Amino acid sequence: MNSQLKERENDFNSACSQFEYFREVLKEAKGRALDETTEKLLNAKEELIKAKRKLDVELSIYKF
Repeated sequence: MNSQLKERENDFNSACSQFEYFREVLKEAKGRALDETTEKLLNAKEELIKAKRKLDVELSIYKF
């Protein structure tokens, strides 16, 4: 009986270790995904700013 209890305790500890490992892996993946998304959004924002400036210039030409 004592050996079964020890085996279950070992299984539990192993499962906890695996859980902690995968939790850290997911944290890192989430961080990378957020970094990539932020970079893409900033690039898109820059492109929109450039497009707006170009449109503003074209509109100012037609006003005269």
